[in-house]
Amino acid sequence: MRFLIHGFYGAGNTGDDAILHAIIDRIASICPEFKVTVTVRSQIIIPYYGPYDITKVSGFDLNLLHHAVLKSDMVIVGGGGLFQDYAGFSALQLFQGAPSALRQQGAINYYSAPIFLAKTLGKPVFLYALGIGPFQSEEAKRAAGWIAGLADAITVRDQASLTILQRLGVHRTVLAADPAVRLGSLHTSVVEPKELISHTTNHSHLKIAFNLRKWVYGKVESVRAYEAMVFVAKQLISKYDALLYILPFNRSKVEVSQAEEFVSLLPQGSVEIIPYEGSSPVDVKFFLGEMDLVIAERLHASILAMSAGTPAIGLSYDPKVIQFFEEIGLPELCHTIEQVTPESLLATAELVLLSRSDWRSRIKENLVSLQQRDDLHDGILRDQLVRIMRKDTNG
Repeated sequence: MRFLIHGFYGAGNTGDDAILHAIIDRIASICPEFKVTVTVRSQIIIPYYGPYDITKVSGFDLNLLHHAVLKSDMVIVGGGGLFQDYAGFSALQLFQGAPSALRQQGAINYYSAPIFLAKTLGKPVFLYALGIGPFQSEEAKRAAGWIAGLADAITVRDQASLTILQRLGVHRTVLAADPAVRLGSLHTSVVEPKELISHTTNHSHLKIAFNLRKWVYGKVESVRAYEAMVFVAKQLISKYDALLYILPFNRSKVEVSQAEEFVSLLPQGSVEIIPYEGSSPVDVKFFLGEMDLVIAERLHASILAMSAGTPAIGLSYDPKVIQFFEEIGLPELCHTIEQVTPESLLATAELVLLSRSDWRSRIKENLVSLQQRDDLHDGILRDQLVRIMRKDTNG
């Protein structure tokens, strides 16, 4: 069985790499004989670190994309927050394809191309664990609705996304979960995680990881959150003699430079940057599982920490972050970047640190429902594969 997976892959982003790894694990668990082609945004950045062979094709080359769809038995678009209009939306560009990142206006245009091709070529489309929204324009929202309605199967990762699509008339939508909640837990994941640093074996100090993000769509609020995190980091070092680690979840120079600046503001020797370069999402999850606390801006830093059993405090720059904390039943551990203060963030951190085992128990208990929702992908995939085989048998 041949699958084409189209998403935000090959961009050096830990969260999207985690999603891809988990989706391929899911496919392998129900379809041992399979081939996967993945659309990528860069041919030089590794999109997948798992045990299976994949083929890469540029997501911006319509000719290559057409060929990949033609050769596939199923097209999977997802997962993650693909249908939103932060970068704008142009209905006219839906008819121009996505030959260039510079010419593409908005995510919807890029992610719709393989859907249109697949439906034209008679290939089933599975929109997998999507996040829907936010939308700045009604035009973009309507487009997302009718494009999603073209799919043969569709799952979303949170209740808010389900509500949006149902209001747009896409009633076949299934509430699942972000695939990263199962990262490395399916029996097909045979790659052993590596310990990123030896310091995690030191049990005499609290170990706390920070994850930063410069949010370009809210620069003032992003600075506010950054300053709060610097304040908290200094307090955790001075009051608890904590060891701090900074984990950039994207390989961009902007994010790495931000981490380096953060370290420069703290006492020398008290904090270390753990680069994503050379490690995999499974490695990162394993590392986060060794922490006592994670304070994170990027959504998947919180997801991977929680799925590894470590309490995470989220700083929500996008509704998807607070939605995850609501889904896992711990909204009190999430602050918005618009409202967070140094004092409120420190209070939440100390609340968690004072009863870490209790929080770990709550996370373990609450995570079960999300993992069960992610397991719904099993039945949907099997159903689609049966339909494909029947179609092939009937000619």
